[in-house]
Amino acid sequence: MTAEKIPLLLCTNGTPQSLPALDYGLWLAAQLKSPVQLLGILDNKSRETSLNRALSTCRTRLNELHLPYDLVLQRGSSEALIPENAKGKQAVAIFGPLGRSTVVRTLFGRSLRSLLRNVSTPLIYTRSSPAKLEHMLLCVGGMEYSLNMVEIALQLAAKSKPQVTLLHIVARSYSTSSPTSGRSDLLDLLQTDSPQSRNLQAALDLVKKHHLKGRLVVRQGFPVDEILEEAQTGQYDLVGMGSLYGIKGLDRLGTADVSAG
Repeated sequence: MTAEKIPLLLCTNGTPQSLPALDYGLWLAAQLKSPVQLLGILDNKSRETSLNRALSTCRTRLNELHLPYDLVLQRGSSEALIPENAKGKQAVAIFGPLGRSTVVRTLFGRSLRSLLRNVSTPLIYTRSSPAKLEHMLLCVGGMEYSLNMVEIALQLAAKSKPQVTLLHIVARSYSTSSPTSGRSDLLDLLQTDSPQSRNLQAALDLVKKHHLKGRLVVRQGFPVDEILEEAQTGQYDLVGMGSLYGIKGLDRLGTADVSAG
């Protein structure tokens, strides 16, 4: 993928909860001049009118932007059709909440968990449409797969030029310093010949390659708790994570949410 030509897969089932993701996707497409595939999923007959209205609005906006797009309209389950349409494509899938009722979520779990497992492309999940990208948090682990996520996230940020924070979580046993001594942990970590050190340096090099301002933050503790705390206190517009638990360790990007937590 090149920074100017990242295809976007914009997904909606016509519910009000899914519409902010369309707004976000249109804003991103305008920034990157990206080709777009609009995926409209009719998973409930009662939403046919709202779905058609949402797709019509998107088409009008894409025509105004002079961006190429395809429209795909399908009937069935969003949890099945979004992964099916993303499969085998070099694209970023963008979607939001699907408007499931509390009863459905209680019985079957959140749809996001299923989509995180089954979508085989990088994805963006968002509950809002901020139309800005000023602060980006990218979580860098000890394995090389997270660098793929960093590269894609930086390509998405090519036009916005945000401040980039690279976050790495180390176990409490990594050093004897206190949980608040992040600077000491960082210096110790970068001076070792370890996968963590090499990946952090590679991530820093990627930030420099894209001519962005970046900083490193190292926190100690349980990864989910530390990522959530950093994301909530840092006022980030996008949180990027790479997951070993998706198919073949695929890239994951999340906006306005931290995975399915």
